[in-house]
Amino acid sequence: MRKTVLLIAAMAFSAPALAEEYENCSITPVAQVGYIDTFKTPGECVAACKKTEGCDSWSFRPHSFDKTKPGACKLIKGIFKKEASKRAFCGKI
Repeated sequence: MRKTVLLIAAMAFSAPALAEEYENCSITPVAQVGYIDTFKTPGECVAACKKTEGCDSWSFRPHSFDKTKPGACKLIKGIFKKEASKRAFCGKI
């Protein structure tokens, strides 16, 4: 029993969790400098923002019901409003 508990605890602390890596929020942009609808992870959206001139923040909303399908990535210049979200992820570069 003790080995099982230790194994579960070790897995919980060592496995990367999508929700823990990115903030659950949504951004209303001052200006949008790009939109990509082929990404499946927030990490792809972050990488695209870093490569896009003028991008200082990003917002990613996964597909609503099928995680194997791509979501929507907004590349943003300037944050007008930032709100908590249960479905979307966002961040500042």
